[in-house]
Amino acid sequence: MFKHKLALIAGAVAAATGSMHATASDSADIGLLSNGYSVMVWQDFIARSGSGNGAIAAGNNIYIDYDNPSFNNRYGVAQSNGGYSLSSGKVTTTEALVAGNNVVFGESSVFGNIYAGKTVDLAKNYVLGGTKQKFENVSADDLPFDFDDAKEDATELSLELNKKDSTGTVTLKSSAELVLTASKTDDDIQVFTINGQDESGKSFDLANIRSIYLEGVDQDTTVVVNFKGEHPQLSGGLHGFHSAKTVFNFAEATTLNITSFIDILGVVLAPNADIESSSGNAYMAIIANSLVAQGGPGAQLTLQGGVFSGDLSLDDDDSDDDDDSDDGDTGGGDTGGGDTGGGDTGGGDTGGGDTGGGDTGGGDTGGGDTGGGDTGGGTTKPLACNGLYGVSGRDGKPMVYVDLEKGIVNQPFDFDAPNHKSDAVAYDAINDRLYYITKTNGSLAPKVAYVDMQTGADVELATIGGGYRLVFSPDSTRLFASSGRNIVEINPTNGAVISTIQLAANDESITFGMGDLVFINDDLHIVTKQHLVLADLENKKATVIGKHGVDGATGAEVGADGHLLISKINAATSQTTIFKVNPNQLQDQPVVIATVDYAINDLALRDYAGQTCDTDVVDPVEPTMPSILAIEAIADRQVEGDALIAKVTLTGEEEAVLTIDLASNTADIDVDFSSKVSVSFDDGQTWQSNVDAKAGSVTVPKGVTSALIKVASITDADNEGDENFRLAVAFSHAPDVTKTALLTIVDKPAGGGNNGGGNNGGGTVCDMPRVSFITALSIFNGEYTQDSKAFTYEGGEMQFEVGFNGPAQCNGNYQFNLNDIETTQGIDYSERVSVSSLSDSQWLDNVSVASGSATYAVKEGDEGFIVRVKTLADTQKEQNEVFTLSVWSKSDQSDVKYKDHSIENNADTDADDNPGTGDPDAGNPGSGNPGTGSGDSCSSEDEVPAMKFITALSVDEGRSYTKEGGQMEYYAGFEKEASCSGTFYFEFVDRHTVKGVDYSTLVDIETWDDQAKQTNVDASAVAAVQVVKGTAGFTITLTTTTDNEAEGLEEYLLHTWRKADKSDLYVKDHTIMNR
Repeated sequence: MFKHKLALIAGAVAAATGSMHATASDSADIGLLSNGYSVMVWQDFIARSGSGNGAIAAGNNIYIDYDNPSFNNRYGVAQSNGGYSLSSGKVTTTEALVAGNNVVFGESSVFGNIYAGKTVDLAKNYVLGGTKQKFENVSADDLPFDFDDAKEDATELSLELNKKDSTGTVTLKSSAELVLTASKTDDDIQVFTINGQDESGKSFDLANIRSIYLEGVDQDTTVVVNFKGEHPQLSGGLHGFHSAKTVFNFAEATTLNITSFIDILGVVLAPNADIESSSGNAYMAIIANSLVAQGGPGAQLTLQGGVFSGDLSLDDDDSDDDDDSDDGDTGGGDTGGGDTGGGDTGGGDTGGGDTGGGDTGGGDTGGGDTGGGDTGGGTTKPLACNGLYGVSGRDGKPMVYVDLEKGIVNQPFDFDAPNHKSDAVAYDAINDRLYYITKTNGSLAPKVAYVDMQTGADVELATIGGGYRLVFSPDSTRLFASSGRNIVEINPTNGAVISTIQLAANDESITFGMGDLVFINDDLHIVTKQHLVLADLENKKATVIGKHGVDGATGAEVGADGHLLISKINAATSQTTIFKVNPNQLQDQPVVIATVDYAINDLALRDYAGQTCDTDVVDPVEPTMPSILAIEAIADRQVEGDALIAKVTLTGEEEAVLTIDLASNTADIDVDFSSKVSVSFDDGQTWQSNVDAKAGSVTVPKGVTSALIKVASITDADNEGDENFRLAVAFSHAPDVTKTALLTIVDKPAGGGNNGGGNNGGGTVCDMPRVSFITALSIFNGEYTQDSKAFTYEGGEMQFEVGFNGPAQCNGNYQFNLNDIETTQGIDYSERVSVSSLSDSQWLDNVSVASGSATYAVKEGDEGFIVRVKTLADTQKEQNEVFTLSVWSKSDQSDVKYKDHSIENNADTDADDNPGTGDPDAGNPGSGNPGTGSGDSCSSEDEVPAMKFITALSVDEGRSYTKEGGQMEYYAGFEKEASCSGTFYFEFVDRHTVKGVDYSTLVDIETWDDQAKQTNVDASAVAAVQVVKGTAGFTITLTTTTDNEAEGLEEYLLHTWRKADKSDLYVKDHTIMNR
């Protein structure tokens, strides 16, 4: 309901300002720079004080002016406070704040709507200007800002600008001054590169530069300044820049410090950087990973939200290759008969201009379509192959044929204008066309277009309001596009929109971003970033089927075997991995079938019945030589002394030689890791050892589909931080097709850690902290919710949180294992898990627990780690099943700690207990009169339903522990709704805590029914919860307190019961973490 595309905003603003004039073929997608937003970040925006005249969008949370009595207990005391005033500043939209999660807004005023994916928390004297409103719990698809698209576009634009060659010079005028001097040409764009060295070779530190001057540029010229390096600093004065025409590009930055009182005269484009700035004036948009505007006494960051009006042409070739005049530019094509007077095409398609020697000036045998071709005449334009095709959302990229067997892509035609920049592609089997939607460039609206697969010609049809998914019906008579939950039917003849349907989802918590449309068994489905969703157009419903297992899907297609082919782009390498997923068995792990060196945003499968490139039969059939489909690290980030393992996926029939090459990156070969590796062709059952990996090789037997390569890391006495190296593999018969993996060694301090000296015999220097607690709860879409329980339904996800008794004092290893009690690994739950630190949430996926214990490398400062497990659904009617996690760090496992978890049956009924054997007619109803007591009151304590689960989560972070000063909630659920009124009892019991000192004795109680919430209930002793008919459970909210003592983790218990003898006592523990 709130959704609009950034491209449409950009178009409206550009139309109003008349600023965009670049064409689709030579201009970057600059919608983000001209949409009037003052800040666009993917994580948090935090500001103490200040003002803004442009909307602020943050993919996670927005905290503004939170230093006031309303917020101090929840968010801490800020360093300064001066109020905050914000308006949307835009004529095209009314939003002022857009957050993917929460908005916290202090004693300030805002003139615009507030949108939040979760909550909006406002101070009591908050002023909402005019008729503006706040909107909470807005789904990602309904937010007025698409963070996934924005991040992709910003990253792409930043990388493209960073590639541009400099036109001007950079001169170090003094130790603290830089002068940027434009070239004397009439270029519309002037590009400068600041990399720590000036034109004469003098070195400088950007942090010491206090003034940057621009010379020789008029107000109509666009200026791009590319700052190199990961940690730049923008300091002092900027002089001579026209803010609406300037982009300060930080493509390589991961952090960016903007110093005090600086006027930022241009767009700050730093899509991967965390920015800190205390004060100043930002005249244009700031685009980054996060932004913290700390402020200070008398200091604030003012955000103007200006509209960029420059021209960011990205095509360096300004020549005209489409001359239709007589005899072309020079009497025969661009240079007199093809590229070189007969060269590659011997006259080209135009053969000397359309009427000056072309198709009629020599005919098919005298230059014709290919100037003689392979046989001196005739039409020999190559025919496209059947198979998988892809489009890229990046500029200047043609449509490609994806060779899954070889793991490569090919351009099917010599396109005249090879730019099929798009997020969507679909195949028309009737007319043999690949349809796509052009991706917006500047102020141009996207269009429906297609490639004629018989000729390679590009044809554009009507404009469309957007869409990043596209599919034809199975009979190729109907064309559908979608964006979010909107399904649009398009007339394939002229590209006009026929109808639009908005779907209502059965699960509002999922995100409908990215992905594709597919037909499975004639039913339309949406493949989102993470989920497979059935789209019922007739009833306008979207039903979530489940997670498909590929986190970050960009495109999808249905193969001949009915399995899904799903693409995912690796943003760091611009490579795409193609996965195969069985839509009927989503609990199965996705299978990697290929990795290609191309960023693929969408897929389509061509199956043309006519002649194609692969219809000629070769007799005899040659044996298929093997090829490499993909390489992935399956045991990465191992501590010094442990082995790292990569898996290489292969295809082919013949025996072949695989070359293996280890190369130093930050780790040194034969110093940090061995140049001798072990290789297994049977999933680790047997190994070939001492294989030379300095440009060495190994023979791959016939029919092998995968190889494991194990690299031993070496323990040393240096404290050097984490280090990595590269493993590259290729077949000797195809050396150009190389696949590479980057593997990381985690540093272990000198002395060998907790195993009595380790490999270098230095004695115990650092003992790993002991495991203090393990919690186990179900999760939904990777997060805890109110529905998280101490058991998980079949097919769901759960996670164990392992907490230490203090931060790790050094790097080290923990071993963990999943143990079957009533379960079977691989049948009831997946053999591959995901692991992350409690603190940084950098997930390691596909960690195998199939062959015993797995290793997690803990870094210094870590306070614990998370193990995430996917349970598997089956059709068996069975009892609930239990498995456990065991964790230890000592080699003798003397410190092992266990935690169990239950998988609840998800079949239509529980295990069949068989019907009773009693006579249904044996008893007759009594004849007495009913009693006179209260009709709803329970006659005994047994009638009050028993407790089924208790979940404990922190309010602020959704964790299974609470930090001092935070709030936590217990969700206590009954086995069934109460059928009568009764009483449930609870009491808090101290273990390492002191009641009333470490946590408040006043709690809030909210029953899961229509009763009013009770606040400040005394829980210093036993307290009671009144249950009425229909009650399904209750929630207790408790507040922990902050002190100045360094006391480590503190644990306390919640006891609940309904029977006087406490025979049904249910206990739940919870932990308070010291701040």
